Amino acid sequence: MEFDLSPLWLSLKTAVTATVITFFLGIAAARWMIGYRGKGKGLIEDFFISPLVLPPTVVGFLLLLLLGKNGFIGQLLLQVGVTVIFSGQPL
Repeated sequence: MEFDLSPLWLSLKTAVTATVITFFLGIAAARWMIGYRGKGKGLIEDFFISPLVLPPTVVGFLLLLLLGKNGFIGQLLLQVGVTVIFSGQPL
């Protein structure tokens, strides 16, 4: 009996890639926030902490709103020919 392990490898590759990207972006954001003393520091900190306190479904919904074809970031990406979600095409 043969097993198809491609979903497992895809999940592992995605998890490792997301972990590496998040690690380096998190370190960069933390170093920047240490020295930041400008207005809105509390709001920026709230933005960084929100994934820790919000349920994953809320964060997913917010990402859909932002990255969808009608979202703010989605509209910007469409202008350069990039669709992230609901495109039916791979990136």
